[in-house]
Amino acid sequence: MIGFDAIWHHVEEEELTSEIQKLSEEVDITIAFFHWGNEYQNLPNKIQRQYAKLAIDAGASLVIGNHPHWIQAVEMYNGKLIVYSHGNFVFDQLWSTKTKEGIVGEYIFRDNNVIAANLIPIWIGDDYQPEIADLERKKNILREIETISYSLAE
Repeated sequence: MIGFDAIWHHVEEEELTSEIQKLSEEVDITIAFFHWGNEYQNLPNKIQRQYAKLAIDAGASLVIGNHPHWIQAVEMYNGKLIVYSHGNFVFDQLWSTKTKEGIVGEYIFRDNNVIAANLIPIWIGDDYQPEIADLERKKNILREIETISYSLAE
């Protein structure tokens, strides 16, 4: 895993590319993890999409991001998965439904490729503890991910 903070630091595209290329030559699987995006938005911004694609072009097997406090869209690019934001996991933002939702990603690799991904919806209860979402919440969360993800293709 290699991480980049695009919230508090400017990420140079050349550095991002070279660091991922270097790591990819040394390991079997490269996961690029980003701290990025606009809070309380379910669609990634232009910079998120740009950095994600640069990371994959440089050799990342998977791109994962967080910071928006909401679950964001997922996208395939050149056969690689991008999960823009997992939403919250353990956090004290109980003031809205969206900030109480999150996903846990289970990713299965073969060679350098994600061959299966399971996005497990979670819910943060009033005690701030994450738990697997009940069936109705699970369906709603997955339906929203599907809807917002389709909007990226338009």
